[in-house]
Amino acid sequence: MKGRTKKGSVLLTLLIVIFIISTMLALVFSTILFLQRKIVNQIKQLDAKLITEAGIDECLYKLQNGQLIYYTYDEEFSNGKYKIRYMEFEDTFTIECTGFILNDENVISKYRATVRGEIIDERYVIKKYIRGF
Repeated sequence: MKGRTKKGSVLLTLLIVIFIISTMLALVFSTILFLQRKIVNQIKQLDAKLITEAGIDECLYKLQNGQLIYYTYDEEFSNGKYKIRYMEFEDTFTIECTGFILNDENVISKYRATVRGEIIDERYVIKKYIRGF
């Protein structure tokens, strides 16, 4: 009977150790998945920011070269798009741009920025950059 008790206690100890190891592995894998999702969301947010800044750059380029026709327009860009809104009053201007990361037609991430400046000798000079969300 003593031999069976020893074998039973060894088996029970082994099962407890296996349970503890499997629980630790499950925690490690769930942490890895959480961090991976967090990093992917940060990358999408950065992409939206870069698309927004590209929209502002393109608008400034069009302004400097006299190519800006519309005060509001959308443009497809890489894996998203941006919306530009341009306003001018006397010798000041404002450019508002919102960049979107899209999954088909659904917005996954967006970022908004505003640029304000002055028009000096037909040149557009940025005075203030306001970061958005």
